[in-house]
Amino acid sequence: PFAELALALDPASRRETALAASLREAGFGARIVAKDATVLWGKLYLLAPMALATSIVMGPIGQARQDAELAPLLSAALRETWTVARAEDADIEDGDLDARFQAAMPDAMSSSLERDIRLGNETEFAAITDPVLRCGEAHGIRTPAFAELARRLQGRIESR
Repeated sequence: PFAELALALDPASRRETALAASLREAGFGARIVAKDATVLWGKLYLLAPMALATSIVMGPIGQARQDAELAPLLSAALRETWTVARAEDADIEDGDLDARFQAAMPDAMSSSLERDIRLGNETEFAAITDPVLRCGEAHGIRTPAFAELARRLQGRIESR
C-alpha cells in the first residue's frame, strides 16, 4: 500500500510526465501534484498522529483506536494536523478525516517511531512533532490534542 509516489512536478513538463509514466509501468502508483507542500503535508498529517498514538500504546493503531481515553485525542489530533497542513498550503481534501485515516491506516499497522522506541534506537520524534507544533503556532492554530499526544510520548522517551 505504500508503493505510491506523489511527485511535486511541473505537469507541463514532458520529461517529468515521462518519469511518472515509467514509474507506473514499473508497478508503482505515481501521481503528480502541483505543490511541494501537498507532498510533504499529505503524508505528515496522517502519519504524525498515528506514530504518536502507536508509540503511546506500544502497539498497532487498532489498539490506540480502541483505547477509550486515547481515541478521541487521536481523532482531534488528526483534525489539528489537517488544519495545519491546509494552512501550509497543502492541497488536501476535506471530508470525513476519520474514515480516510481508517482506510489509510489498517488496525494492524504500527509505526517506525514505535519500533525505534521499543528497540531503544534514536527516534524521529522531533521530526514528526516539531513541524506540526511550530507551523500551527505560526498560523495561530491551536493543537492541544496533538501537543498532549506529544507530551505523553516525550515522557516515555525521556524515561528510557
